[in-house]
Amino acid sequence: MPLHDAVEFATDRPTSWPPDVAFITMSDLPESGLVANEWRMVQAANIKSGVPIRLGDLLVAKITPCFENGKQGIVGAIPGGWGFATTEVHRLRPHAGVDIEYVAYFLRRPDVRQRLADAMEGTTGRQRLPRGALERLEIRVPPLDEQRRIARILSTIQRAEEAAVAVVKAKAKVHGAVMDRVFEPRSEWLAASLGEITLQRQYGLSLRGTPRGRIPILRMTNLRGGSVIFENLQYVNLAESDAAPYLVNPGDLLFNRTNSADLVGKVGIVHGVIPCVFASYLIRLVCDRSKVLPEFLNAYLNWTLTQATLRSMATRGVSQANISASTLATLQIPVPPLTTQREIASTVAVSQLALDRSIAESQRMGTLFSSVSAALFSQDNK
Repeated sequence: MPLHDAVEFATDRPTSWPPDVAFITMSDLPESGLVANEWRMVQAANIKSGVPIRLGDLLVAKITPCFENGKQGIVGAIPGGWGFATTEVHRLRPHAGVDIEYVAYFLRRPDVRQRLADAMEGTTGRQRLPRGALERLEIRVPPLDEQRRIARILSTIQRAEEAAVAVVKAKAKVHGAVMDRVFEPRSEWLAASLGEITLQRQYGLSLRGTPRGRIPILRMTNLRGGSVIFENLQYVNLAESDAAPYLVNPGDLLFNRTNSADLVGKVGIVHGVIPCVFASYLIRLVCDRSKVLPEFLNAYLNWTLTQATLRSMATRGVSQANISASTLATLQIPVPPLTTQREIASTVAVSQLALDRSIAESQRMGTLFSSVSAALFSQDNK
């Protein structure tokens, strides 16, 4: 049935308001959770525009990029049961025999989101989801008990996913604190420019990768968590003699020199290796191991404060920032004794491993939620 037969696109409002009411802004809506439990109290007389809402309404963002980011939520226990929300939401209320949590989980399905995103109207950057597209969306509505069973299963998995995400945030804070501690300046440490402690700062190949080819080419998407990840590879066709100068080796660092302003400066170290070359928007750093260990330099370059320094060194374009090899060579690096570098690198690696494991568990729960959701709604559609 079309969604408008399952829910009401509510427009009602109370006859009077208390002096202070709850107001839900777009930032208050969750991107993955089920319930909108955050709001701020405002004076009703000062509200110039807003959508009246009440306990149990499902709010769905209608403007880009909030809709694509999954912003929606069921109104939680707001004071007085009534309040206001931003005008950039659709307000849905279930008809008899329809469970609003079931509807919310249905609307979170990636294929449903994509279908609705394709129906958005307006200029680039200010597109909105028209009410008609949402009203016409086809939804299967099984018996109420079955709706509640599906919602209950997905809610259980979602709570586990949220718990895993909370662990990631906690581990990220610990990792940040570890980095701050080990890189706290010491008066006895020497300092040198990156150019003085590296043997090579090499740009990669200006070749477009394809899904198939002779040799993999590493891109900025292959830098993750301070490591080079050999996944989702693209390929180029090169003769062995042409590829040889660009083949990466264990201990090489790949530095992302061109990206958006908030992502430029990402760094990853090559551990295990398969024969790969690297793209032109990466710079290969080869350490002088008599002065600096690759693992130490990689950790230092990935430290939050160093990343901020690198971003400040970038030249800004219209949509991208760039750090040249010559600019990168001027970056000042602390150079403690090699034994101290080894200890620091080891400490950071242990902390990073704990963070990576928590991220993997969070991703596993996200994948489980998606697969179970697809299976449950697929059964529902039979």
